[in-house]
Amino acid sequence: MNHTPINALIVEDDPSSAEALAETLALYDIHPTSLPDAEQALLLIPHTRPDVLLIDIWLSGQMTGLDLLACLHDRYDSTIPAVAISAFMDEQMAYDLRKRGFAACFRKPFEAELIVATIRHLVEHHE
Repeated sequence: MNHTPINALIVEDDPSSAEALAETLALYDIHPTSLPDAEQALLLIPHTRPDVLLIDIWLSGQMTGLDLLACLHDRYDSTIPAVAISAFMDEQMAYDLRKRGFAACFRKPFEAELIVATIRHLVEHHE
């Protein structure tokens, strides 16, 4: 099935997790760019305008993934769909993150087909 290519920005501080996610997305014609922290993402996003963001909630820099999303909304009135990812995701956390602006939430590890379908849905319904 042919799909329009999607540009995804992965903000993940664990190099092996970022690489695994990037490799998975690339298999599905989703073009990943990975950054290790929110600060670098804030510098890149206004210039690249990715179609979707995949943000680890517990980043090791000065900002969490939630801080990144709030900052994007404050600075750029960003409407880029954002997906929260965390090894510690539970139902309450997912509920709270959705209330704060994340379009979807996934607990690591996640099924490739499910996250890809979610990304495609978010991008197709965002345009």
